[in-house]
Amino acid sequence: MEPVKTISPEDRRPLYVKAITAITEMVETGQIPVGSRLPSEAELAEMLGISRSTLREALSHLETYGMVTRQQGRGTFVTVSQGPGVLGGIERLETFRDLADRSKKEHGVIYRKVESITPTEELQRDLKVGPETKLVRVEIVESIEGKPCMYLEDYVIADDKMETELLSYQGSVLTYLIEINDPPLAYARTKIFSICADDLVAGKLSIQRDRPVLHLVEKMYNTVGDLIALTKTYLLTDQFYFSVTRRVPPR
Repeated sequence: MEPVKTISPEDRRPLYVKAITAITEMVETGQIPVGSRLPSEAELAEMLGISRSTLREALSHLETYGMVTRQQGRGTFVTVSQGPGVLGGIERLETFRDLADRSKKEHGVIYRKVESITPTEELQRDLKVGPETKLVRVEIVESIEGKPCMYLEDYVIADDKMETELLSYQGSVLTYLIEINDPPLAYARTKIFSICADDLVAGKLSIQRDRPVLHLVEKMYNTVGDLIALTKTYLLTDQFYFSVTRRVPPR
């Protein structure tokens, strides 16, 4: 196995979170192929520059995500989720395509529309902008195995350069904000709740009106703390679910 960089001390996230990211990147880049056994705890901890207890905590999370499975007497193996839907760790900002690829599901884009708009009063409040602010709205319906399962609306605060780029950009807004935008996207604050689909959402997802869907409202912030975008996502719950590990707080 090729050597990996030790985790940077300048990264202020908890060590186990940084370890999760490092191991996930090793899997996603093929450095550790699906189906293969991870190095021993001692070897992997040394490679990452962390303690074995921190590594075990990271592996516990990855097992919850469905990315690894631990077999008594044999070791820890890289796997993929075998469930009917797409597994997503709630702590990570990643595209729907990435989630589908990791779950070995066929992904597609059924509908996509990009336009420049002026903000409604609601958007002005949500994004803390004035009525003359230029926004780029990106509307997408994505599918798994040919069936629509996610409807997404992105509202990005755009200058002239960003507007021009986004109007012709073919990738996801999330990818653009992470890889192209300067300063890049750093984190999102997310509200997650269930709603009944209205006529618009039902039509986009080809479902009956009032069917429950999972709704995410995310405010996106760049590395200097500026609010740069608002994303509204609607997900069919039989095709997508989140995993999260909840811990007992310190006493």
